[in-house]
Amino acid sequence: HINIDKKIIKFNNERTNYATIDRESGQYVTANVKFGGLEKYIESEDLRRVDLTAHFGGAEIYLNNAKIPSGEAIVTLDCKCSGVDLYVPKEWNVINKVDVTMGAVSLNGKSTGESGVNLILIGNASLCGVDIKYV
Repeated sequence: HINIDKKIIKFNNERTNYATIDRESGQYVTANVKFGGLEKYIESEDLRRVDLTAHFGGAEIYLNNAKIPSGEAIVTLDCKCSGVDLYVPKEWNVINKVDVTMGAVSLNGKSTGESGVNLILIGNASLCGVDIKYV
């Protein structure tokens, strides 16, 4: 199930697409952004994997309404010259295995680890900032 909307801004009195707003609820979710912006709200009842590609863009991925009954899900990153914000429930543990070149993966906030759920980050980030924000 996918819902897509667009944020619109005005620049010199012209309408311009600024960011795609997307909602998805499947087990396997893909998110792609190139030279733009993306807000994706993942509302899965049984999340297994998220594949995120961000090239020369910005992505905000909201996982705070997703559930991982298996206890483990994977986020695969392919990021180049981008900024990525992942909003993760504070009850989850984030395990960072991302290969970073001239960038950073940072954790903002602290996990309580109460749920026993592990979110494993893998993939590559070149000239990127990836921020994990516990909510």
